[in-house]
Amino acid sequence: MAEVENAEALAPSIASHISRDGDGKPYLTGTKCSSCGHVFVGGREVCAKCYARSGLEPVRLAETGTIYTWSIIYRSFPGIETPFIDVIVDLEDGAHIKGILKGVEPDPEAQYFDMPVRVQYEEMVPPGADEEYLVYYFYPADQEA
Repeated sequence: MAEVENAEALAPSIASHISRDGDGKPYLTGTKCSSCGHVFVGGREVCAKCYARSGLEPVRLAETGTIYTWSIIYRSFPGIETPFIDVIVDLEDGAHIKGILKGVEPDPEAQYFDMPVRVQYEEMVPPGADEEYLVYYFYPADQEA
């Protein structure tokens, strides 16, 4: 995975599975098992599906997927605006990742299951932090960035 040459000018990633390419463009990183083909978020030393200890390769994860499950969160940490929609997304490459759905109002009557979504990155100061970090959110795939 390529590293950014002027990294000190960019906000650091809040999670180890968010990287930047040589131009500073963020992307999600994962691992693919060459034995069984399963794709995981983040780095792995052992495949959790087939238990292979070799043939695990770093990959750039898909930027789109569909919502597998969701929950509306009404109570959270101080500084976190509620309610928000917490989701688990099945990415197009087979990886599964947790995140927050933005761009729609939390509605207990709505069905978000199977909604096509895309990843969007933002630099922000998380509650309790004193500097910006690179974070990601999910947005409906049909919404403009």
